[in-house]
Amino acid sequence: MNKLPASLDFTDKAITEVEVRKNKTLTAMQHHVDMEKERIVEQLHVLKNQYDRVTMREFLGECIHRSDHYFEPVMNKVYSLYEKNDGGYILSLLSPDEWGEIPYKQFVANVRMLGDSTWEEVDVGV
Repeated sequence: MNKLPASLDFTDKAITEVEVRKNKTLTAMQHHVDMEKERIVEQLHVLKNQYDRVTMREFLGECIHRSDHYFEPVMNKVYSLYEKNDGGYILSLLSPDEWGEIPYKQFVANVRMLGDSTWEEVDVGV
């Protein structure tokens, strides 16, 4: 028989209730932390995609800047970029479909010059 006052009575039941309450709090906290982590991962994917697009635009811009082309590119017109056999690049008015056989090492991308003088890759198949 327990003779302690109620305020000092630390029975197993009271300890169990405290542990249950702590576990519920921990579970709720973990749920919210997991949700926040998922949001951060989604943001990381968005940022990675943006980074990849900017990096591709930088690559295309550098290739086109060094490329041979014998015309003045017009904004929003689609051109084709090829890598030449010597490792250089050429910007062409002809798409890969318009050649009988592509006379270069490889097709790199269909590109379009934007209003800020950067270049973006475009999908002309759609």
